[in-house]
Amino acid sequence: MAAGATGVATMEQHNQPFDDQFPPATGATERREVQNQWARLTRRGELDCLTVSGPSGWSVLTTIVATVGEPSMEVLLALESSAHGTEPHLDDVDMATLPLRYAVCIDGPIEELDAEVIEQAIGSGTNLLDADLRVQSAVIVRPADIEILSAGRGPLLAVLAGMLQGAVAAPLKCDPESLPLPDAELIDRLITCTGQLVIRSIETEVYEGFVDLGIVLPDSDDLGPATTSVVFDRMSRSWHTE
Repeated sequence: MAAGATGVATMEQHNQPFDDQFPPATGATERREVQNQWARLTRRGELDCLTVSGPSGWSVLTTIVATVGEPSMEVLLALESSAHGTEPHLDDVDMATLPLRYAVCIDGPIEELDAEVIEQAIGSGTNLLDADLRVQSAVIVRPADIEILSAGRGPLLAVLAGMLQGAVAAPLKCDPESLPLPDAELIDRLITCTGQLVIRSIETEVYEGFVDLGIVLPDSDDLGPATTSVVFDRMSRSWHTE
């Protein structure tokens, strides 16, 4: 796949061994002041659109593929033109180190003409379903955020679940995959309340028995303090809202 061009790739889901070790305690309370993570859910024609800031493009794509992955699905990848001076072979490089520009999940084979039409649609911002009705999901990486389009809400809820999982894992200093994901129903209730969700890291508190994530569900661009919380119970390894 040439750098800066599109290419078809099949991404395999690697099952990591589940680490059920109890995460280390970090004291009675710990506040971590890092950048907020935010998400906004809208509708783009016939596709649901989730715009997020925080996770990487590759981590989002991995979640999407794991959620909607089917034997017939192929992934059209496009890298930034400055990624490599020579044409890399995907088997010889760590894909997560390559700057991702966009990725489109297609139900069925992708021909060169399909790739050209999708590239034009991405560049012009037109409806991807107009370019190819087989589009299932797309991940578009921009300087300040990531746009995720999907024919179903399930993959978008999975991305949000991963963001909450990572927000808990960070102060616990553990691998996010060692923690269970929150239920899709819990995520759906949060994001559909106002269509926006912000994880306030400065209002995240870590206790011996649980982690309390400060969450804002703003109904405008005016971001105030946390208005609700999501709690991860470290004893039962379960998620709860207020």
